[in-house]
Amino acid sequence: MDPFIRVAMFPTPRSDDPWMKEMHPFLLIIANELEKIGCSCVPTPKRMTMVWVLKNRKKIDVIHLHWPEKQYEFDWVNLPISFPGSNRIKKALGILWLILMVNLLKIIKIPIVWTIHDIFPHSSQNPSRMQIFARKYLLKNVAVVLLNCKGIESLIQKSLGVPKKVVVSPLGD
Repeated sequence: MDPFIRVAMFPTPRSDDPWMKEMHPFLLIIANELEKIGCSCVPTPKRMTMVWVLKNRKKIDVIHLHWPEKQYEFDWVNLPISFPGSNRIKKALGILWLILMVNLLKIIKIPIVWTIHDIFPHSSQNPSRMQIFARKYLLKNVAVVLLNCKGIESLIQKSLGVPKKVVVSPLGD
């Protein structure tokens, strides 16, 4: 039987990943529950690229993001030289990547689902304007926002805006 929805989840739930098993086992549970109802989790690379999306577009029905900053923050990019403002350039490139990726997914009609675990990443006690922009932009452009509790919805509306569609799926039983 073919899966009725093929989900590309970032990060990919992998049982052989110690970080996943120790820090975020619920991603493995989500993947198992999706498979029980006839969905499949498409294996994904660590970072989403436009080439990967285009190459796999016929194998994906939806993109499911958990920590989008892992995709658009270019902390992993090493510029060949360091100079005043190089950090801002990396942040600007990340925002540009986010805008281009979201629009590419719209063009090829692959919706984005975003599970918001935190309004801003733990590393952003005082989020930058770029971090705020990125999350507001993403919120405006995703098909569905998944929340782990109803109470966070008003905080998200206050900080980022009103999502198009919200689904609350509490963690645990």
